[in-house]
Order: sequence, then structure tokens, then C-alpha cells
Amino acid sequence: MSADPPPYVPPPPSYSDVATTSTESYDGNEILSPTILVLYKQSIHAESPSSGPVLYQLNRGITGPTHATSEVEFSRVERTLKADTGTGEPVAIKSRVRHIYNIKYDKDAGPGRFGPQFFIRSVSRRTVGDLALRRSSRLFRGEKWKALPVHVDGTYGLASFQRDREAIFEVRHRKGQRYQWVEGAGSEGGSRSRSGSVGGGIGGDTGNTGANTGGNTGGKSGKGDGKGAIAVEDEGEDQHRLIVTASLKRETMDALVALWCCRIWEYEVRHNTEKIHEGMEGVRRKLRLANE
Repeated sequence: MSADPPPYVPPPPSYSDVATTSTESYDGNEILSPTILVLYKQSIHAESPSSGPVLYQLNRGITGPTHATSEVEFSRVERTLKADTGTGEPVAIKSRVRHIYNIKYDKDAGPGRFGPQFFIRSVSRRTVGDLALRRSSRLFRGEKWKALPVHVDGTYGLASFQRDREAIFEVRHRKGQRYQWVEGAGSEGGSRSRSGSVGGGIGGDTGNTGANTGGNTGGKSGKGDGKGAIAVEDEGEDQHRLIVTASLKRETMDALVALWCCRIWEYEVRHNTEKIHEGMEGVRRKLRLANE
């Protein structure tokens, strides 16, 4: 693992800043502050699984080899703060789980078909739509993906990338370094709050962030398009964290987190399913040797 994740400037928001609103209405344009998200089993928590509130939920685990699973439900946990009408002090928090995406795994999609095997499909009108990651190029000692809109066939559920559409996000990864999520050209400049972002990039110090995270993560995105990094992944032992470093619209945050889960699931299927098959074959081989 490379250097420790960069510090926040300012520190991560509190529970009330991240998870609770004071109104029953939903606003997809609401700006959410930078935060740290932790994937723990089937829940995504703020800051730590032991004390942070649950912000998103999955109906199945994605961090184990799940080749047999074709769909995972992704839901947002909404909390409404109830205040005393006399004193104005908070008295209760009402929780509601809202199903917003399905993370799909199309086993029939392969190299011969123009479409993704893994994608997120919206089940709510309050999202940015259906998206998938498409490898766009191979960098020196690394790779790059684009989060692009997809069209999903209503009859068969097959996904295909929409033509001439700009990326909502870009994902960059170099060997031995962290996955970085960068604002894409298709974000229309409105996916995050410029005034609320953390120094235009990770850690706020754009002169030193590249050394900390293994890439160009400040106010530049490598091509001079002015797009900065909005999140960086951090993986420990049996733990996945997404360090969101820019203030994002709620619907953009939802798409970012859902695609993050989609990427983790795809990685687990592609890299760990083979290990399971090898393990089963090893058991069969030992049984054959024992019977001989």
C-alpha cells in the first residue's frame, strides 16, 4: 500500500451534515460535503463501521466471489430530523430506505458484444441515469476507465453504451497506487460545488497531492481540462473505503457510490472466481490421489 490517505481540509462532516435533513422533500441538487465512506458487508457507512451512520445499503454482498449473482440492489438510507415544535431541539430521526439503483452483471455479455457486463440501472427518476465503466485507454503501468451513459433494452435488459456521450466520471489506476475518480467532461460542471471542494483536489494542497495519492489529483486532470479528482479509493485488509474529497450534488454522490460498488464487484468476480475454481479442482485432485 502506498502513502496514507491525504488529510481533509476541512475535516469530514458530522453525522448531521452527511445523513440527516430537516425536511421530507428530496433535492437531487442538494450539495453534500466531503466525507469518508466505508463498505462493510452489505452496508456503506460514514467514517467507520462501528460508529458511523449507514448511508447506503446492498441486498447482497459484493466483496466475495459472487459469479452466480446477476443483480444487487443499491439503496440510499434517508434520515429526516424531527424537531420539537416548541424548543426547536431535535427529538427523533426517521429513517427510510429508498431503492435507487440495481447493479447488474450480464453474464452473456462478452468481448464480441458492444456493451458492458457490469452496469448500474436506475430504478428512480431522481438519479443521473444508467451508467457503466468502459476501459478507454491503458496508461503507462496503469489503466483508465470512463463512466458513460448506457441504454438498457426494455425487453431483454441488455446494456449498450450510448454514442457520442461524454463521461460523467473518469477512473484512473496505476499499479501499486490507488484508484482515483475524476470529474468527467459530461458532468456539465455542475456535479460538484467549486467553492465547497477541498482545495480543488485531494488534501487541498495541489502542489503535493500527487505524491500522496500516486497521481495528478489536484486541480488538473492530466489533460489541462480543469477537472479535478473528486474521490480516491483506499483498501485495507478486508475493507474498502471511498474518500470523497469534493462537495457533490446528492444525485452525483449516489451515482459515484453505486459505480464504486459496481467496480468492486466486477473486480472480485474477475479476480477471485478463478481462485475458487482452482480451489475446487485442488480438492478433487486430492480426492483422486487418496483413492488411488
